[in-house]
Order: sequence, then structure tokens, then C-alpha cells
Amino acid sequence: VNSRPERNGEFAVLKAADIPSILIELGFLSTDADLQRLTSEDWQTAAAEAIRDGLILWAEEDRLR
Repeated sequence: VNSRPERNGEFAVLKAADIPSILIELGFLSTDADLQRLTSEDWQTAAAEAIRDGLILWAEEDRLR
């Protein structure tokens, strides 16, 4: 854990270091290709499932330690 994290921006996850949180950046609305992906329901579903699967795997590995 970074005891002195960079805190730029108005995100709650950057202001409350004592609360476990995650900020996932998936693309930029200012980039045409990213905008197309981010507004695609199929891509959103796949991204959400990948994040879910990664969190489940992390929790299982953490539990085994």
C-alpha cells in the first residue's frame, strides 16, 4: 500500500485512503474508438464480467494465503 498516494482529481476513492476502494479506467470519452467501445452494450457486459472474474479470482487467492 502506498502510504503517500498521489491525490489529484475529485474522486472519492482518492480522498478516503482508509476505505478500501478501486478506480478502474476503461477508456476515454474523447477518443473515438474508446467511445464506441464504452457505449457498446456487448463490450460493457464483457468488461463487467472480466472485472467480476478478476475480483473473484483475487478473493479466492487471498483467502488461500
